[in-house]
Amino acid sequence: MFKNKYLRFFLALPLGLFGACSEKPPEQTLPPLVVTQQVVASDARTQATFAGEVRARSESALGFRVGGKITERLVDVGAAVKAGTPLALMDARDLQLGAAAAKSQLAMAQADLTQAQADYTRYSDLFQKKFVSAAEIDKRKATLDVAEARLA
Repeated sequence: MFKNKYLRFFLALPLGLFGACSEKPPEQTLPPLVVTQQVVASDARTQATFAGEVRARSESALGFRVGGKITERLVDVGAAVKAGTPLALMDARDLQLGAAAAKSQLAMAQADLTQAQADYTRYSDLFQKKFVSAAEIDKRKATLDVAEARLA
């Protein structure tokens, strides 16, 4: 088509120049990968933290040996009392339930001891006849010792 190579060059030159005139796309800026902060000295006294508990200025070291609800307070705060003076009345239901539970545990321990004694006697006779091993006798003796300790 164009025979002269110079003519081709001059015709292509304006196309190249117009192509160079277009704006470059804006560069994308990425967010920083690490957020930094400058370390500065501070007054440590203003940021002190302490652990503790809030208590009354004066306390009495009184307590009950058993749990339960106080049903009646017999002495007012600040009143003078003598040794042995009752200070309060407690609900007896908690004590009664505790006593009943203790009696049930005692009966259970007595029954366990009776059963362990019978088993040990029976297995001792079987051991004498060579029907059970010595390990079985040791096991029954340990069970008997545990039952005696629980009853005590």
